[in-house]
Amino acid sequence: MTDISATSARARERIRRAATAEFKERGFTATTMDHIRVSAGISRGGLYYQYGSTEEILFDLLEHERSADVVHSGPTGFADFLAEQRTALSDVQQTLRPVVYEYILGLDPVRRRDILQTRFQNGAEAISALLPHAVSDTERDYLARHIVRRIEGLSLAAIAGALDAGDLGTELESLRLLAERPDL
Repeated sequence: MTDISATSARARERIRRAATAEFKERGFTATTMDHIRVSAGISRGGLYYQYGSTEEILFDLLEHERSADVVHSGPTGFADFLAEQRTALSDVQQTLRPVVYEYILGLDPVRRRDILQTRFQNGAEAISALLPHAVSDTERDYLARHIVRRIEGLSLAAIAGALDAGDLGTELESLRLLAERPDL
């Protein structure tokens, strides 16, 4: 890595940390590039050299989070996935999920549908890869889509404050059982 790319990588990491904090505190819509710039302690030119908009930063945060999960501690099986969901849903306000929902719901209907369809398909593919191969491909794909819908519903309930620890445990346990015995 050259000095320029090392400097750029450090700047991006500072911006990511600042943007995450600002998005969580203010929400997506109320967060400006200037909020992020001040929080990161970076010049306006330095910020715009790295990112052109808050939307670009949010997408980078999500991509960075996804790639870090895969490389470092991504789920190696369905049980790990459920454990990650339990952690995230138990304190959903400390995740980017509320910010992502705010962003997506603020889009025009066509763009919103396109992004949601892509997110749904990507989620279903990722979950399908975690499911036991004892079921047919068709059953596994159906089950993965079903699990994505349930997790999204749990995410919305958690954001709304309508998901307690007991309900979360029951829901995740039912998904575990379903993944083990899809014929139930």
